[in-house]
Amino acid sequence: MQANFALNLSILACLICWGAWGIFDKLALAKAPAFVVAACLAACAMPAALITFIFLQSSGAGWHPTPEIFFWVTLGFFSYGIATLCYLQAMAMGEASYVLGATASYPIVLQFLSFLVLAEPIVPVRLAGSVLVALGVAAIGFSNNQHGDRPWKNPRLLLLVIAATLLWGIWGVFDKKAVTLAGPTPCFLAHCLIESSASIALLIFAFLKYRASFAKGQLPLLPIGASALCLKFGGFCYLFAMSMATASYVIVITGCYPMIMYLLALWILKERFNRVRLLGIVLVTAGGIITQTTQGG
Repeated sequence: MQANFALNLSILACLICWGAWGIFDKLALAKAPAFVVAACLAACAMPAALITFIFLQSSGAGWHPTPEIFFWVTLGFFSYGIATLCYLQAMAMGEASYVLGATASYPIVLQFLSFLVLAEPIVPVRLAGSVLVALGVAAIGFSNNQHGDRPWKNPRLLLLVIAATLLWGIWGVFDKKAVTLAGPTPCFLAHCLIESSASIALLIFAFLKYRASFAKGQLPLLPIGASALCLKFGGFCYLFAMSMATASYVIVITGCYPMIMYLLALWILKERFNRVRLLGIVLVTAGGIITQTTQGG
């Protein structure tokens, strides 16, 4: 009973944090270039790593990095990062509704990958829930559609979408491997250390390219800080949930976070509501409820 409560609480916290993360990103991007925001977010991994290290030492848990832990965490970090780059490039080339809708199917891909790699069972009800979540996210994206492109006629765009979907799917498998070896807190620390190393190069490049913004202090520090806090705490809650449940369950249920993001966008950013978006929210909610019933599977 206690374990179920902790699992549900961590998933709820992850959904809220990742939903709010998108809102704070939107506010930050209104005042600074995307690359600067991304570099600053990555740099926030440094204090997160220090805080986590101090916590592990003070709690007596300690932490001894092993090549195996870093191997799986690094694979997860790069699979997620490359997937995100493919996704952003695809968004720049084609319709947002097509890209968002296609890549939203990554939880379905994850369920088959977790069956093959982690020997987790394929739960038909959970699979149905993930389909509803994917359809809901696609419907929400389609509500922003303003173009009449034919993206399936662009081979490069198709490859980018497939790459993003597969890499986001396998990302959960790598995270599950790492968490099984060391637990959520050491894995979170390893992830922050790897991201901190990458952030140095990103910050140098961002400073050289956007020196004027740094010199004039034109950085939206408050939304960037809030975004980083939501991203990191949500990421820790995700790893904590991953340590207590199957990867296929956690990935599908946390994949509902776009619904939270869109609801917050309606409230905070005053975005316009429409019937297609309402349908998307209903589908995501239904998929989440169905997935929740498979928690013990």
